[in-house]
Amino acid sequence: MRFFARRAGIILSLCFVFALLHVWTRVLVVQNGYQIRQMMDEQEKLKGEAHTLRLELATLRSPFRLEKMAQQMGLKKPPEKTVTMISARDS
Repeated sequence: MRFFARRAGIILSLCFVFALLHVWTRVLVVQNGYQIRQMMDEQEKLKGEAHTLRLELATLRSPFRLEKMAQQMGLKKPPEKTVTMISARDS
């Protein structure tokens, strides 16, 4: 009888340890799932910000906008005869 009780205790202990390991791994899986979801949300947010910044950059570099700003500052286009175009081959 004593042998049976000892053996049952060992088996129950092992089952308990395996159950704890199983629960621990499930908790890790759930935590990793939450982290992945947060990172995916952050990635989408950053993609949106990058798109917005690209649009802003394109707007700021717009020739029409630059020309308008130059006119507001009192700058004028030089006469065509005074403009000399230099290519990279000429230098």
